Amino acid sequence: MCYKIKYRNYKSDFHLARHALRVTRHDFIKFHLNPQAENVRLNGNVGANNICPIAATRQQLWSRSRPRLRGGDKKAGMTKKARWGKCHLPLQKTENIMKIIAGNWKMNGSLAMLRDMYAAIADVKTNNIVVLCPPFTLLNVRHMDGVECPKHLIIGAQDISEHDGGTFTGDISAKMVAESGAKYVIVGHSERRANHGETSELVAKKAVKAIENKLMPIICVGENAAQRESGSAFDVVGEMVRKSIPNIDSEIIVAYEPVWAISAGKIETGKNDRTATTRDIAEMHVFIADILKEIGRAGTKILYGGSVKGSNAAEIMAIPNVDGALVGGASLKASDFVATVLAADIN
Repeated sequence: MCYKIKYRNYKSDFHLARHALRVTRHDFIKFHLNPQAENVRLNGNVGANNICPIAATRQQLWSRSRPRLRGGDKKAGMTKKARWGKCHLPLQKTENIMKIIAGNWKMNGSLAMLRDMYAAIADVKTNNIVVLCPPFTLLNVRHMDGVECPKHLIIGAQDISEHDGGTFTGDISAKMVAESGAKYVIVGHSERRANHGETSELVAKKAVKAIENKLMPIICVGENAAQRESGSAFDVVGEMVRKSIPNIDSEIIVAYEPVWAISAGKIETGKNDRTATTRDIAEMHVFIADILKEIGRAGTKILYGGSVKGSNAAEIMAIPNVDGALVGGASLKASDFVATVLAADIN
């Protein structure tokens, strides 16, 4: 008897759909953490002693044809004595999936820094989308001292007002940002939420203004340390996603930034209260992807923003549902940002 399974076509070939395979979340994550493995043991209804072979390279994907698990049970269903053979999954090579690498300078930056960044990015060849979000004062600076903004570098802003104009001293409208030549804008960053009391409802209004002015909004969500430790991280992030995304039929980007992991600077597979593990990232990104699907936004790109840099970017980009990175400190120095962009291309 043959048992058919379905799976998701993730970028990296070693990611099967754990729900379709009836693999536990724990085993799915262990499967991910050993991407070069040739086999994976499946638990649950499939049986703990059964082996499913996987590809050993990251440049292949499971084909979309339906593979079959062959069992030895003669009855209509499985029994404890059912003996399963290998899960033969045909492979096909595909093009690398484009990532978005967005640098956020926060309240840092100068003309000299921008010039260095332009010069460095000009020599970079990448299949990914590269975005730089400097302070408002540098948004419309496109050339200086013989150096021009590279055509493959997109400029974005760090925030906009929810208003079109008026008596709002110090605010910048989406229209002003768009007229500066910027194409992207970050809204709802954790620092804006924490330092300025921005709510998800306000973030949604800003996203609307961005869309109305043809700006691509990068909508940030993420839990702080207390929320993570209390076990409410998924509830907090889920509510943020649902309330921060406007009910408008237009493309958006979501960025997950675990506040407790920002500036930690490393990704580990072990336990560490101040470090996001690959398991942490994988679980939250698949959770966000499921919510986006529920609200009719399947396929929305999800960036990860927790101390991404050149030394860990490749590992993070290989995690399913991670479609890019929101880079903070590592985007301030041209050489560091270039290293992050190039590392993302490895996948």
